[in-house]
Amino acid sequence: MEADPSLRIGGTPAIETAPCCIGATPQYGDWHPILGFSTPPGRLSMMAFILNALTCALGLLYFIRRGKQCLDFTVTVHFFHLLGCWIYNSRFPSTLTWWLVHIVCTALMAAIGEYLCMRIELREIPLNSAPKSNV
Repeated sequence: MEADPSLRIGGTPAIETAPCCIGATPQYGDWHPILGFSTPPGRLSMMAFILNALTCALGLLYFIRRGKQCLDFTVTVHFFHLLGCWIYNSRFPSTLTWWLVHIVCTALMAAIGEYLCMRIELREIPLNSAPKSNV
């Protein structure tokens, strides 16, 4: 089951922009006071990132369809997100909470995406054999 090349080319932009459709927007802007365990908005932001990782894992299943490529696309998407945050804020993300949330979300997205893709890849191939005749 080889994926269509257009799906592979459009996979990364589609996975990067898909979370915006469900409301789990990327964390551009001033993220220092937003991410944190101590405040309700901080916990809500972290839950949005986890929801984003889960929905993007489904995007890996739809667009990528190969378990071996899930980690590559996951790291690429999160790298582009890091660049976007760095450019938008004009400073490199330096808070421990930001890095922990993104490492956990990267691991979740890669692991769940690979699991879903491997389930599809390992399905049995139906073999329709002709009825046997008694010889």
